[in-house]
Amino acid sequence: MPRAPDVNLMLMARRFKLAGGNIRNIIVSAAFLAADNGGQVTMAHLLHGARRELQKMGRLIQEKDMAP
Repeated sequence: MPRAPDVNLMLMARRFKLAGGNIRNIIVSAAFLAADNGGQVTMAHLLHGARRELQKMGRLIQEKDMAP
């Protein structure tokens, strides 16, 4: 899946300490969102996937972590 130039994987790694399965879920969610609207994974797609995954885990979400 192509990714947009704004994707910063190092930033995602620093913000979210997650296990491999959770990371996979975020990526799959972002890929589905991208396929639905444009074909490129963006930071917005990844952050949306991260928010959903953190919610599923019952973890608190810091709004500052959701800013691109």
